[in-house]
Amino acid sequence: MNAAPGIDLTKLLNDMRGQYEALAEKNRKDAEAQFNKMSEGLKKEISQGIEETKTSKSEVSELRKSLQALEIELQSQLAMKKSLEDTLAETEGRFCMQIAQLQAQIASIEEQLTNIRADIECQTANFEDLLNIKTRLEAEIATYTKLLEGEGGTSSTSSSTSSSSSRTTQSSTTKLPEDTEVDWYTSEPQSLVLQNFDFLLFR
Repeated sequence: MNAAPGIDLTKLLNDMRGQYEALAEKNRKDAEAQFNKMSEGLKKEISQGIEETKTSKSEVSELRKSLQALEIELQSQLAMKKSLEDTLAETEGRFCMQIAQLQAQIASIEEQLTNIRADIECQTANFEDLLNIKTRLEAEIATYTKLLEGEGGTSSTSSSTSSSSSRTTQSSTTKLPEDTEVDWYTSEPQSLVLQNFDFLLFR
């Protein structure tokens, strides 16, 4: 009777080793592929982070430059503001002084105008008084002249020298009517009296 063939353990072990090696290789390849895939993702994230960092650094640098420029502009504006405030204060002081001087001049001119107005009113009153006196004197001289002419018509026809002397004597003693106001008498002609009075009036 023939015996059953024995199991080839070596072959079995070799087959099992081959299966394990194939499975290990597959697992290694899968792990490597997974690692490479994850590495690619991480590399992309790192690269993106680096780009973002560079961009952020650039933005920060630009912001710092802008901040420095704004600080310089602020200092310039503050200096200009201080200069304008000083100029404004100086201008206000100068204009206040000028206004005070103008007010003093206005007050002085008003006082002078008041004095001039008072002088004009006084001179006007004096002129009116003198004009009234002149008018009254002219009326009195006219009346006196008429009286002299009337006496000349009724006197005798003597020589011119005697007549003139007689009229001169009569002029100093002739009485005028009671309603005629005569403050003084003179033997001068009417034109000479008026000329002397005009000289006194407008001197």
